[in-house]
Amino acid sequence: MFWMFSTAFAIPTLEFVTDSGVRYSEVESHVEFQQWIESLTTIGVPPSPNAEKAFWINVYNGLTIDTVADAYPISSIRDLEGGKVWTTRTFTVSNQAITLDNIEKIRLAKFKDPRIHAALNCAAKGCPTLLSAPYDAKILDQQLNSASQQWIRENGVRWETGWFGNTLYLNRIFDWYATDFPCTEALPVPAFVPKKYCGAIQFIAEHNIEYRDILYSNTYSIELIEYDWSLNDVR
Repeated sequence: MFWMFSTAFAIPTLEFVTDSGVRYSEVESHVEFQQWIESLTTIGVPPSPNAEKAFWINVYNGLTIDTVADAYPISSIRDLEGGKVWTTRTFTVSNQAITLDNIEKIRLAKFKDPRIHAALNCAAKGCPTLLSAPYDAKILDQQLNSASQQWIRENGVRWETGWFGNTLYLNRIFDWYATDFPCTEALPVPAFVPKKYCGAIQFIAEHNIEYRDILYSNTYSIELIEYDWSLNDVR
């Protein structure tokens, strides 16, 4: 499957992005992608909220891919700059210096849309996978819903029925960014669910009917999945 970027520059088809990960060995030789990366230096940020949101998601994912490709081969993105590449590496986008952390926690956080966490890929197997298409303002809600559903199916959640009790395992993103998943009082969750994960439970139930039935009709404990930081590389 292919992934494309929607910007003012010519849209490249990125054959190196697959359902299983990224073929990083092919990134630097992909002329259209490299031209797109270069165009980010002066390209304007779209004015409408949906277009801006899609823009920054694509920029975050694109810069992450390019950053890893520049250092490839590596075993994990955390091999770069003492594991702090998100805050130490500076890029120029729209004539402004910016970091990946800034894109995620300022440019995108202002939209208060938890689905964004399902769209961003940090080059690790523990991250949500990349969709095959660019994020596009015209169909952004549909794409973010699809990304959220896919994340829950793949590595966002795991349910285990045990002899002494049931366990819901959550991707650590639900813990690291717990406040980004708001808890709505109009949608109550079981009383035994820790308040910190109320929003996560509601998010999961909203995007997966099967889990909705499980999480509201059973008792369970909540644990966190060990995050897999190994590179989402496809050779």
